[in-house]
Amino acid sequence: MTATPRGLCERYTERLYAEMRDDAQRTSAYEDALRHLAAGRVVLDLGTGGLALLAVMAARAGASRVYALESNAEACEAARRTVAELGLQQVIEVLEGYSTEQPALPEPPSLLVHEILGEVAGCEGAARCVADAHARLLAPGAVAVPASARSLCAPCSWPSGEYWASLPNPVLSPPPGAALKLPRFPREATLAPAQPFEQLDFGSATAGRLAEPQHSRISFGLARADSLRGLALHIEVAFPPLAEGAAPRVSSADEGSHWPTVLLPLPQPAEVAVGDTLVVEAEARSADEQPRYSFHVWLQRAGAPSQPEALGCLCYP
Repeated sequence: MTATPRGLCERYTERLYAEMRDDAQRTSAYEDALRHLAAGRVVLDLGTGGLALLAVMAARAGASRVYALESNAEACEAARRTVAELGLQQVIEVLEGYSTEQPALPEPPSLLVHEILGEVAGCEGAARCVADAHARLLAPGAVAVPASARSLCAPCSWPSGEYWASLPNPVLSPPPGAALKLPRFPREATLAPAQPFEQLDFGSATAGRLAEPQHSRISFGLARADSLRGLALHIEVAFPPLAEGAAPRVSSADEGSHWPTVLLPLPQPAEVAVGDTLVVEAEARSADEQPRYSFHVWLQRAGAPSQPEALGCLCYP
């Protein structure tokens, strides 16, 4: 198994699908959006999974037809069983294969739904898949659920020893240098508010820009003295506005999220003081066959006229 989006497709298990389903805020946001948008539409579901969860939501919300794509053969068979057990075969057609290799559909869908979002928004290939779907498979002006997703980073210290011991597989000492995927990451470990480094807009008007690399230079004013240990990465997902005008948003920083926070450790910790500034130059290559993210990190000491101190280059995955 590899870390490419295609390799990641093979990692999913019934347990992982159940964790996604049981993420109440995420699942409710999708259900509300589809209840508002799906009636009478032809829908394309990218990466339907063994539960065909979003396809079933769309069908129950009144979609006229749902094309549910799934590249994992085992999950595809499970999805077909799910659809048959629910008696929805006349509405939902489960198709096996990668969306980027899918021929034109009998009816161009006017609604796209997917949850091919990773712990960093684009790491599971959403940018490439959604851009391709708008170019080849969807009707002009097709609506997307979710509407957008973004990835954010924040400087952080180590969480407490109690946190490491509370993990499902308790950690006595965090491994040096390795990127860590951490559930329920404590927000008190961050040293400044998170800022975005990747923005993915999934609507038809902006889909062409999904293929472009993104570069950003971010400055963090550090809020307290501590030992700076790395960058914490999380995502936020935005949904189309509902009838009453509210645009729901969910985040991997929310309590109960199934998405973990990624902690990218620095090569060496740095002791920081209030008023110091951390500068991060980030690059997001979301549409590459293997999406990649890099972060060059510098520390500017408060009141120091000298050049910033280089702390290292962090990469993910």
